[in-house]
Amino acid sequence: MLRILVVDDDPNSSALLKLLLTNEGHDVQCADSASLAIVQAAANAPHLLISDLVFQNGSHGLELAAGLRRQNDRLAVIFTTGMSAADVRQAPGMLEHADILEKPVDLDRLLVLVKHVAAQMTDGDGAPGHTCHQ
Repeated sequence: MLRILVVDDDPNSSALLKLLLTNEGHDVQCADSASLAIVQAAANAPHLLISDLVFQNGSHGLELAAGLRRQNDRLAVIFTTGMSAADVRQAPGMLEHADILEKPVDLDRLLVLVKHVAAQMTDGDGAPGHTCHQ
């Protein structure tokens, strides 16, 4: 079981991901802003952050993830975005070892990534925070 923090300012997206991942046996917390996510991460120490890349209030998921990785360098990160994944990967300051899923999120692909993170947590053989890039 992973502790997963889902951060999205769209409550429908968060609710869907929470339902999906809870049904897979994970402990899922949701936040609708970067500031709330920081508080929740401090209290629950997530293994995986699934975050929107850009929030309506102008804050950025990249900054959130970088800050949380400073506290836990093994934090796995998956970004969701309405932009092209190829463009996002080439953006300045993009985190290493972060996966990107375009919206609408392919839920089957998300589950593959989450299972990979879970396997690394039990095997301990992956690089810190590394999920899989395909």
